[in-house]
Amino acid sequence: MDANKVFSYLFWLSVLLIMAAYFVGVSTDASVFGGVINSLGNTFTGRNSQGQFASYPSGGGTAP
Repeated sequence: MDANKVFSYLFWLSVLLIMAAYFVGVSTDASVFGGVINSLGNTFTGRNSQGQFASYPSGGGTAP
């Protein structure tokens, strides 16, 4: 096999491995940041961690 061909294959293999590593890193970061954005949205809209609105407090008595 020609040396140029070997180096070409090694170059494309390294490019493929770098792209795979970046894809795994970006997909992991996207899922983490998606959870953070969802949590912030729940906080700003007054929802709990299950996405339901918080209940009003009870036991305050009646108005006069």
